[in-house]
Formats: sequence, structure tokens, C-alpha cells
Amino acid sequence: MKEAKGRAFRLGLAVAAAVALLIALGAFLPLSRPGEDVPTLRIEPSDLLRSVPAQGELRAVRATPVSVPMGVAGPSRIGWLAQDGSLVKKGDVVIRFDPSALQKRLIDAGDDLRSARLQMEKEQLSGLSEVRKLEKDAAMARVELDQASHFQKKDAEIFSRSEIIESDIDQQLATEREKHAEAAQHTHQKLTGTEVALLQIKVRQAESKIQQAKAGLQALSV
Repeated sequence: MKEAKGRAFRLGLAVAAAVALLIALGAFLPLSRPGEDVPTLRIEPSDLLRSVPAQGELRAVRATPVSVPMGVAGPSRIGWLAQDGSLVKKGDVVIRFDPSALQKRLIDAGDDLRSARLQMEKEQLSGLSEVRKLEKDAAMARVELDQASHFQKKDAEIFSRSEIIESDIDQQLATEREKHAEAAQHTHQKLTGTEVALLQIKVRQAESKIQQAKAGLQALSV
């Protein structure tokens, strides 16, 4: 019974102390004026964003390897590269290779082509001129052979032995000159044809280099 009275007494003291504290605080608070707005703050629920600084390297989920285009022959240098981390879409150029080496190859191949064609034309004209000269020599040798055969001294009753022998020698020489002229003509024609064929190969090689250089220049952008 005494314990219950003690607890009630202490509770009463606590309530009295709280009331006295509220009265004291109210004395220090400024009195609100009529019509004065009291500042308020509206609180709304939102997501909590927490940033954590970190360092490292990012790896793409899907990466596309980039290499030198198939149409470019020989080593290539990168002339321009898209900025690292920039946004690209399908069809955008990300790499341009330096065209200087291919441009030089194109110029050199053009010079080789012109030189080979000039040499081939020169060889054809020279060969044609020489063949015509040899044709004339062969025709002259045939005329000499005909004359030697027609005027050959064979009658021993009319010509001396030495004249007959000299006539035979002239006919043999005319025959050999005709054979030599014809052989020289055929040989020169063959050599001219071989030389022209070699120059034609050079022409085709130069044309192929030109096509490769042009194709490479068109494929420099990736």
C-alpha cells in the first residue's frame, strides 16, 4: 500500500515538472503576430541516391573488332580515329587510314604503265622497220639467186673451168644469202614478238597495281 502511494507521488512530481518546463519554454518563444504565415516544409517520399566514387576500366558488353580492310595491300597507318568513348551508330566512320602510301603506289603504277606502253610502241615500230629491211634483203637475195641460176656458166665448151667454178660459187653464195635473209627475218620477228609479249606483261602488271591502289583508297574508311 505504501509502495503504491510512493509511485503515485513520484508520477505526480514528474507531471508537475513537465508542466513547469513547458510554461518556461513558452515564456521565451516569440508570440506570433496575427496574419503572419508560419513557414512550412512539405516532405514527399523519393528515392535515395548514393554515389560512390571508383576508378577502373569499362568493358563493352558487345565489342566489334576493327582491322585493316581486305582491299588494302601492305602495312597501313591510322590517320584519324574516333574519340574514345564517343557515341557511334551503324554506318558511322570510326577509323580513317592514312592514304599517302596508296597514293604514292597509284602514281608509281601510273608511271610504270606509261613507260611500259611507250617501250612497247617503240619496240613494235622498231621491229616493224627492221622486218621490212630484212624483207628487202631477202627479196634482193632471191633476185641475185635467180640471176646466178639464169646466167650460170655450165658449158665447158664455152667457158673455162675457172669461170664455171666461179659461177657455181656465186650461185651457192646467192643461195646462202637468201637463206640467211629469210632466217634473220624470222628470228627478228620472233624476238620482237617475245619482247612485245614481255612488255605486255609489264602493262598488265601496272594496270593491276593501279586497280589495287584505287580499291585500297576506296576502302580506307572503316
